[in-house]
This record gives sequence, C-alpha cells and structure tokens, in this order.
Amino acid sequence: MRILYQFPLSHFCEKTRWNLDAKGLAYRRVDVVPGLHPALLPLASGGTVPVLRDGGRVVGDSSAIARYLDDRYGPPLLVPDRERGGRAASLEAELGQVGRHVVRVIYGALLEAPGALTRLLMRTHPTAMRLLGTGLGVALVERAVARHYQLDSGSRAASRTAIVDTVTRLERETADDPGQYLSGDQLSIADITAASLLGPLVKPAGSPWSDLDWPPAVVDLQRELADRPGVAWVRARWAWDREARHVAANPSEGSPRRAVFTSE
Repeated sequence: MRILYQFPLSHFCEKTRWNLDAKGLAYRRVDVVPGLHPALLPLASGGTVPVLRDGGRVVGDSSAIARYLDDRYGPPLLVPDRERGGRAASLEAELGQVGRHVVRVIYGALLEAPGALTRLLMRTHPTAMRLLGTGLGVALVERAVARHYQLDSGSRAASRTAIVDTVTRLERETADDPGQYLSGDQLSIADITAASLLGPLVKPAGSPWSDLDWPPAVVDLQRELADRPGVAWVRARWAWDREARHVAANPSEGSPRRAVFTSE
C-alpha cells in the first residue's frame, strides 16, 4: 500500500492527492503533526510534506512526486502528449510558485490573532495533539512558521501581488474560458497545480478549505478576485475534474469528499 504523509489542509498535499486520484492509485493518508513532522517522516523525505512511500521508494516534494508517478504509472500528467508535454512541465514549475505566496498571505493574516494559525494547523488532529496549540506551543509553532515563510509585511504585500499576477496568467493561458485546459485538451499536472495551490483562496465546494473562515485581509483579496475568469477556471477544475476523479479512485469512500480531508 502506498502511504502519503501529509497535512490535511496543505494545498501542496492536495496537489499530490489529486495527482494520485487522477492516476487511479490507491493510497493511505497519514496525518503528521505540524512542528514535529520532520521527526515523524521517513528518512530521505527531506523533512517536508507531502511525502509518498511507494513500496521501498520514498519521494518528497509535490513536484518530485509528480515526476516519479509519471515515470512509473499512467496516465501521464506531465506529458499528456508528445507535443504539449514540455509545456505542461514548464507551467507546473511556473504556476507552482504561487503556492508559497498563498501560504504567506493566509498565514500572515492568521498570525495577527495569536493562536489562530496554530489552531488551524492542529484542527484535524485528535484532542491530545491539539493541546500543543495552546500555551507555550503557540509561540513555538508560530515563531517557526513566521521564520520559515518570511511573514513580514513587505513579503506579504509582494505575495499578494504575485497571486493576482498568477490569476491574470491563468486568464491569458485559457483565454478566459473555464473549460480550457492549460496544456492540450486534457487534464495535466499544470491544471492540478494551479487549481490545488489557489484552492485555499478560492475555497471551492468540497475542498479542504470550503468551510474555513479567513481573516479580513484574506477576505479582501478573495473579494477582489471573486469575479475574475481565472477564479472561475479554478472552480471549474474542482467541479469538473476533481470530484469525479476522486470518486472513481476511491469508490469505498463515495461522495462527497469530506472523508478525504477530515479525521475528526
């Protein structure tokens, strides 16, 4: 059995979950504890999630996992056809940069209310683990996150601009058509990357973030983007490509997708 070590709310982990489901590959999810996760992951994982253990292979990083899965299993998502394959890989790398910007904007806003970020990170864990999100645990976790993601005001402002630029790029690549894929006429890793990593801001129905309430600074950005064709494209990928593929890959879980994202 394949094992995916993950954070349930991580959009990078969602990218890999979607990738696995699109290939029809069964896997078991193991939620690791934020802050303690480097010690809980398999050796050679790199210390960040997602991490996929596939038999004797351990692969970390969503992009590296995508390359590994394409090399070993079909259907190909990095190379949907000979002519467009290079484009899918190039867009995956370029659009993947938005993932860190989304984290910076959301986490930075959450840090303005002490304890809010830690409660979010721990929300899907058992009660005993959520206790780490109280008292001294808050300061330790949030200081580490702020340092890792550079959550100063200048970086957050630059990330906000980068997110808007990415939505504009999506609109240019798809000619404002929510039915248009980014590379050829079928789903590729480029589509999965963009739709997953912008997911926390768009909050598509059935996604891990659909029932979360974001701070005012994030809501302001959501309102600015709400009527953009690029946001309609993200919603379309979730509605047309994510739900059906998940159900096909996980028939025992059925629909909707809540079972994927909650362990409470």
